[in-house]
Amino acid sequence: MKKVFFLTLIVNIIFSTSCSHDDNIDNIQENVSIEFKISSTSSNRLSEIMTIVTNGVDENGISKLDLKNESNSNIHLPYSKDYINQTVYHNTSLGIHYRDNSGVSIGSTFENYSITMTILVDGVIVSEKEVEITEAGMVGNLDYSFSLI
Repeated sequence: MKKVFFLTLIVNIIFSTSCSHDDNIDNIQENVSIEFKISSTSSNRLSEIMTIVTNGVDENGISKLDLKNESNSNIHLPYSKDYINQTVYHNTSLGIHYRDNSGVSIGSTFENYSITMTILVDGVIVSEKEVEITEAGMVGNLDYSFSLI
């Protein structure tokens, strides 16, 4: 009986020390350069572009918004936004949001176009998506999350 108790005690000590707070994956960090890009087959489109970088969550479980950029124009395509030498953590999220805001007059036809959204980290493409815009108001989104473990 003493051997079982002693063995159980040793196993508990091993597990409790190996799972210390210092090993928390949320504390793992890395410095990287982030680039968001959008190319388009049509350059003069009224649209809204938003880029977002969030680093984890606060004590209430709500995402912490660290970096955000918005552009609403008909002359911002092709689009590029850089964040140089940023500290990111495990599960840091990156996102691009694109919304076509073209106005089409009555009797006119909407001319389709496509966009390619790209997220690069240290110059390497980590996520890319092409979206065919077939009507005014269409939305495209692209996300990426870091896994530093």
